[in-house]
Parts: sequence; structure tokens; C-alpha cells
Amino acid sequence: MPNLMLHMAAGIAPAVRRELLLALTDATVESLAAPRGSVRIHLVELPAAAIACAGVPLDEAGPDAADPLGGPTVLAHLVAGRGEEKKAAFIAAVTATAARVLGIAPAPIRVIVVDVPTTDFGIGGATAKSLGR
Repeated sequence: MPNLMLHMAAGIAPAVRRELLLALTDATVESLAAPRGSVRIHLVELPAAAIACAGVPLDEAGPDAADPLGGPTVLAHLVAGRGEEKKAAFIAAVTATAARVLGIAPAPIRVIVVDVPTTDFGIGGATAKSLGR
């Protein structure tokens, strides 16, 4: 049931996009022991003018900008109940995977985990709790 939304600057090559989606799925499955079929990833590519770091839009940042891809941000909605160690392993795996595939340093990558109670997570019109999760 992990649902990841990856926000980043537009412009990655289709082959890299495909590799990123596959590699992030693998990292999620391995780090959380989540069933592969339950992993959803939404890649949201934004124009550079719509992303700012320290108040400076990426399209205005010069060549000295910390990261030309705007520091991808991953927002991960997970069904609550995973321990701190499991979430730390997930954050490390997602960060390392995104850095490797995109060819960037891990420092500008952000991963935000949101625990969603089973009563607040719907699957096919039913709550995760009612489905025994």
C-alpha cells in the first residue's frame, strides 16, 4: 500500500524515468517488505519556474545551484504501523536509489513519510482496516 509521489523538475529522459520508477518500486518492496503489486508511484514533473530553493526559482538559479534537478521530493503515504527502523531503511533506500538513477548527490533529495491510519486509507472503496490490513 505504499503510495509515493515524486516531485521534481521536468526534463528527464524517458529511459531514465522508466528506470527511476522501476528502481523506486524495487527499493520500496525491499526496504518495507511490501507486496510489489501494492506499490504506487506517481512521478510529477514540474517546470523549473515552479520549483524554488531558498526562494529562488530553479529557472533563475545560476550554474552554481546546488542541484540542477531541484532536489527531488518524495512524499510517501504508508499505512501506519511500521517502526522507526523500517522507515529509516525506507528513507535511506529511496534516497540512494533516486541519487543513483538521476546521477545526483543525495543531499538535496527529501523523503517525507506520512503514516496513514488503516481507517483513513482506502483500497477499492473499502478501508484498509476493513480489509484486515
